[in-house]
Amino acid sequence: MKPLKFIHTADLHLDSPFTGLRSVNTAVAGKMQAATFSAFEEVVSLALREEVDFVLVAGDIYDGQERSLLAQLRFRKELQRLSDRGIRSFVVHGNHDPLDGWSASLAWPENVHIFSGEKVESVPFHKDGAEAARIFGISYPHREVRENLIPRFKREKGVPFAIGLVHCNLGANTGHEPYAPCSLSDLEEAGFDYWALGHVHTRRVYELRGKALAVYPGNTQGRHPGEKGPHGAVLVKVDPAGRIGTDFLPADSLRWEITTVDISGLAGEDELIEALDNRIAEIKDQAEGRDICLRLSLEGRGVLHSVLQRPGVLSDLESSRKEQWAGTRPLVWIERLEDRTRPAVDLEKRRRSDDFVAGLLEEFDLLRAGCGKDRDEVFGLLKDLFHSMQVRKLLGEPDDSMLENIIQRAEMICIDRLLAGVED
Repeated sequence: MKPLKFIHTADLHLDSPFTGLRSVNTAVAGKMQAATFSAFEEVVSLALREEVDFVLVAGDIYDGQERSLLAQLRFRKELQRLSDRGIRSFVVHGNHDPLDGWSASLAWPENVHIFSGEKVESVPFHKDGAEAARIFGISYPHREVRENLIPRFKREKGVPFAIGLVHCNLGANTGHEPYAPCSLSDLEEAGFDYWALGHVHTRRVYELRGKALAVYPGNTQGRHPGEKGPHGAVLVKVDPAGRIGTDFLPADSLRWEITTVDISGLAGEDELIEALDNRIAEIKDQAEGRDICLRLSLEGRGVLHSVLQRPGVLSDLESSRKEQWAGTRPLVWIERLEDRTRPAVDLEKRRRSDDFVAGLLEEFDLLRAGCGKDRDEVFGLLKDLFHSMQVRKLLGEPDDSMLENIIQRAEMICIDRLLAGVED
């Protein structure tokens, strides 16, 4: 087969309203409002620089059924940039932007194919005078698509490289609504070479039988703290033997991050401010030149706990750090500063005592070490709490790291209540 190179992107959510937008200043609000547009512009620029054969867009182009005229015009403008260079675009619509939503009467560039919602269409892609791939796709005709769409995909005879383009929920624990639910075995049985998926906002790559892959590229731009870290698109390269390689290409213009600063061992306000600024500088250096929206948490036990309880101290500290960092380029916007600190307690001394507190600390140590059935029971309860789709979407899937954090927080709360008025 002929080698292929294409970009797979999804979940652009153009013109998405950012959570908490009213709480930021005008300059930051403007950057946030433009971020989804800037991210897709960067995806297109990457496609042009890489000289790809085509671009796949796997649904949720817009943020809602009543998509704005601005979003539609900006999307068309970027597809026109691709078309002008002879790069084809293949597009499906998802649950956020189904075909029955409002659309302006716009003429699309000649190299753009938007798949219908009536049936799976197949469109051949030719390279050097011969068919190199065939793209199969279907859009959502309406928002609530609960049918498994994968059985509708049928590989036709003689297809050199079959690509399935679909907005779907693969598996049971994606943290997203189960629209068009399917399984890995469904994808494998269809016998396609590459599944270009959309809907899940975290990047995931699944290896199927043979050389096949199923990929979620994630959304192009994180929109709230639950979508922290880099976001962008996936560059796919297929060699003449049909081997598939993928590379993540960051495209976001604004990056969400969450981090903590430990007050343990800090003696005063100056040391706290220095520790905060050092941590913010580290985050900024790691952001690859992107603007940052940062949520900070103060944690640990120490003498500064009582200072942070004084009225106005935490808000003044937050305001001063916002003022310090919002003027930098790229900017860092302190989205929130939270106080999760606890009073100073000598836990090692308490462990050596012969009382109820020492016994409780021993139980927490056993939980952390994974001893006995209690840890499994706690993890089971945690999974029950995360049954809510909204909780999973905000916090992600429960894992060992989250369990460790919950155990630590629970230990602090228990000790604080037991020692209230005794040690502070």
